[in-house]
Amino acid sequence: MPGKKGGDLTVDGTLVPRARPSDEEEQRDYYTRKNKTHCTNTLTVTNRRTVTAHVSETLPGSRNHTVMLEGLAETFPSMADPGTPEKERIRLIGDSGFQGSEKRLPGITPVNPAKRTAKKELTAAQKEWNGGIQ
Repeated sequence: MPGKKGGDLTVDGTLVPRARPSDEEEQRDYYTRKNKTHCTNTLTVTNRRTVTAHVSETLPGSRNHTVMLEGLAETFPSMADPGTPEKERIRLIGDSGFQGSEKRLPGITPVNPAKRTAKKELTAAQKEWNGGIQ
């Protein structure tokens, strides 16, 4: 399990649709602009062997993924320590929703895989980079 001497963790958020709340304040909390629906948001963290290392509490869908990462510091204290040596830092592998997560957890090294677009395939170098992450 990572945390003592570095390692890799894969992080991803899951939005689960829910019924539209009747209270206006709750509607604002659970409404996600991106999906244009009302959802709850849960963050799941797994290690290289796909063993679940952490599951966040379920929060309203409007919560940002990087805000939800703060709960990880309880499970992996070295993530919150800016003095963690570079070799012992946990690499946090996540999609673009986790860019900037090192501001909230200074003891990590965030890694974002390259993605292809509808008009442009990945180059050989990008495919090699993604293969090195896994």
